[in-house]
Amino acid sequence: MDKIVEAILQRAIRKGNLQVTTAAGRALAAGDGSGPPIAIRFASERAQRQVLLDPDLRLGEAYCDGSLIVEGGTIADLLALILSQDRTENRPLWMRAPLALRQSLYHWRNPNGRGQSK
Repeated sequence: MDKIVEAILQRAIRKGNLQVTTAAGRALAAGDGSGPPIAIRFASERAQRQVLLDPDLRLGEAYCDGSLIVEGGTIADLLALILSQDRTENRPLWMRAPLALRQSLYHWRNPNGRGQSK
């Protein structure tokens, strides 16, 4: 699992300085080393897997339930680093699928037709 985390980090974080400690205890670095260091640690394999599969939803949940621990910097620093990355590269299909499913279920469960929008 650590190899997958490392590959995703290298692809997603190009600028900045992020250190990630996996649930297995392996320390990984991502970014070009610029800016203040931000360090996070996964407390469980489950949280790590969930964040990898659906980062848009699960990152915040993992932070709130304590399974993602910010050891250096703040959660705001982490979010600023993530949002500052060039997002022109497409995510792999396995990362896009949960978002597409969530969006389609939302529109199916919450239709807003002409009569309802008045």
